[in-house]
Amino acid sequence: LFISALTLSKEITIGVGALPMPEEIPHVRSVNKSQVLRQIYDSLFYVNDYGSIQSTFFSEWNVSVKRKTITFKLKEGLTFSDGTSITSSDMVHVFNRKFNDGTLILPEIENIKIKKNNLIQIRFKKISKIIFDKLTDISFSVYSNKKDKWNFPVGSGIFKIISYNNNEIKLARNQYHEDFKTGNIEHINVKLLPKYNYTEQELESLGISFFPLIHILNSDFK
Repeated sequence: LFISALTLSKEITIGVGALPMPEEIPHVRSVNKSQVLRQIYDSLFYVNDYGSIQSTFFSEWNVSVKRKTITFKLKEGLTFSDGTSITSSDMVHVFNRKFNDGTLILPEIENIKIKKNNLIQIRFKKISKIIFDKLTDISFSVYSNKKDKWNFPVGSGIFKIISYNNNEIKLARNQYHEDFKTGNIEHINVKLLPKYNYTEQELESLGISFFPLIHILNSDFK
């Protein structure tokens, strides 16, 4: 994946070796594809600059070893990129999907319940004090069951899809994201590169520069 560290324009073009297809789920493991999808979907948890676990979606959480539960409190006023509200039911959908996709090595779930006051409770058949660390160590991409017109699930990330074909995906900033006004980049064009080896001149002729993109949101485009 390539991007110029000197690019300060409001629109940039990124070259990738593979594009995510509409039928693929948001947590694909391909490096090229996941870099694109990370712009469209937020994860449940992340680690801040001080090494603390934070959440875009939950204001607080509590682990009870005695009760074998983890309880999360959903923040109010959250929305997907289409403007629809993010609900406790959406979070239950995310947890159920992740617990059943075979990528988590965790104790068996007894049930997941929605409680009053935006609380979501996961009850395990067995639990340990490190279980929350395991949960936050895995990427949970948050998306609704609704699809956009390109059949991608609707996410809540800093960008949203505005056009799609087999060779290019165009993204625009998500106006409902809390960091909508952060940074200078408004549009990202993600182009499929037909080969893996390019000279810097070839990339520049395609409007693509040489340096790797880790995450637009975390870079210094101000």
